[in-house]
Amino acid sequence: MKTRVVLLLAAGFFAGYALHSPERPLSMSAAENLIFKASSGKANAVSLFMGPRPFTGVVAKDAITGERMILWVTNDMVVMGALFNKEGRNLTAQAVMDNGLLNAPEAAVSQGGVRQKDLIEMLASAKRVFTLGTSGPEIWAFVDPNCSVCRTFWDAVIGQTRKGKLKVHVIMVGVIKPDSEKLAATIVSDPNPPAMLERNEDGFTLYPEHGGLKPDENVPFQAVQDIQSNNRLLLAVGGRLATPTLVVPVGGNLQVFSGMPPNFPSLLP
Repeated sequence: MKTRVVLLLAAGFFAGYALHSPERPLSMSAAENLIFKASSGKANAVSLFMGPRPFTGVVAKDAITGERMILWVTNDMVVMGALFNKEGRNLTAQAVMDNGLLNAPEAAVSQGGVRQKDLIEMLASAKRVFTLGTSGPEIWAFVDPNCSVCRTFWDAVIGQTRKGKLKVHVIMVGVIKPDSEKLAATIVSDPNPPAMLERNEDGFTLYPEHGGLKPDENVPFQAVQDIQSNNRLLLAVGGRLATPTLVVPVGGNLQVFSGMPPNFPSLLP
């Protein structure tokens, strides 16, 4: 039997399925064997949970880094990435929360939001971060390549970064559309991610809302994993999967903004 590995599914794939487990979900041993073969020994199954028919949900672990992730499996298929139902709900993001994949320090939050010490550690843990600009005050931005508000953010900061007046540390995520993860992975896998992001934003279309680039069908598996890690980090930092999520120094402390605030220009350090 040949095992298929699928990185992303179209949003309408589950249009005819309800959210319940398959009639014959895989056993733990079957899931372990399938994932081990599909990943060439780079991932192991940890536990199973109820998934949307015809899938069984699996909490898996990277055999090298120990990082946990969500996978969806059938008898001959492993799906990795954002899985959407017909209402547009991101089932993978929900599974991340339901299965406790947000571990300390990523989930360490005080009453007023994420603690400063934890926030600094969380930002340092982001994968494949790249920077726009070479000098000036620093901000951090979680960016989805298919996000129209991120396109507005790009217009607001790109001139400042080119003039050396601002540094933007870009953390690519994939949460808006079914191909967002793979497109984000395509951008960060390029030898020049800033140039790739610029091409994506320059070619952005609003109707339909989509970045100017197309995902690379052969994007490295590790790059997709890194984007998924950033997705979990976004949820921990901002409390929801909103893009752009910005981290800006305000009054001597880092402040998190989910979405682009109307007064954004005045917030720039």
